[in-house]
Amino acid sequence: MESPQIIDSNQANIEIPLTLKNINVLSGLVKWSKIVGMFHIVLGIIYCLSIFLFMIPTVVIGVFFIILGTRLTNASANLRYSIQDPNEETIILALENLKKYLFFNGIMFIVMFLFVLIILTVILVFGVALFDILREATNPYVSIMTWVS
Repeated sequence: MESPQIIDSNQANIEIPLTLKNINVLSGLVKWSKIVGMFHIVLGIIYCLSIFLFMIPTVVIGVFFIILGTRLTNASANLRYSIQDPNEETIILALENLKKYLFFNGIMFIVMFLFVLIILTVILVFGVALFDILREATNPYVSIMTWVS
């Protein structure tokens, strides 16, 4: 198998013509990244406001969601600008924001996966202990008074 050639960054160019199909793809990406970004921001605000019920971890999750939402809405705006006035800078900014969104999203998935593992471990440990407690409570026992007579 042939290894890919390394190209100097000054020589590398990707040119994508703005055909009707490409504009439709970019427009769909603009629309959905803005919608999902707004949902992330709203969800982050809700998480941050729930500090009174669930304490500090929800604020951390809320800040993560707000960061995700702002990155995605920034990418959406830059993609919209690149459709209206195609230049390299706006598309690169959009791709950088998408990269940051995916990076933070990946971190959040890893952290959430670790939380789920910790919660499952705690449930397993305390679940076994709870079954032991219930089993001991239901075992028949004999009172000392029954032996006296």
